[in-house]
Amino acid sequence: MNIPETTLSGWTREPEWDEYLADARSEATDTLIAEYSQGAIEAVRACRERVQHGNLRYDTRTGGLVRVPMNGKDLMVVSAIATDKSQVLQGRPSSITSNADTRLAALLDKFERAGAMLRAGDSASFAMIDGKTGEIIKE
Repeated sequence: MNIPETTLSGWTREPEWDEYLADARSEATDTLIAEYSQGAIEAVRACRERVQHGNLRYDTRTGGLVRVPMNGKDLMVVSAIATDKSQVLQGRPSSITSNADTRLAALLDKFERAGAMLRAGDSASFAMIDGKTGEIIKE
């Protein structure tokens, strides 16, 4: 663009520079969000089309493309991902978050029991909490 470095450097010291930069970043972010959203819509549509009509495969006998039904494993993967994404978009727990919630609740219970034992002065009844299982390890 043939703009001298001193001019560019001067622009960055202007009071409005931070505002211009924030606006440019916001515009770029909005553009990327729109592009990723459109890509996701197209991918979901293409996936749904393949679930309904099968994948395209090259047929060496005819030299053309043919539709081949998706196998059960692929259908289950698509189903599981679609279900989890749908739940997340609705603000509901997915299988991933509900499993994590259950594990966290169990850990919280174990830590509360350990805390109660310590408050009761029963620190000699356990040595530590197992890092993998969260179980109280007896001495």
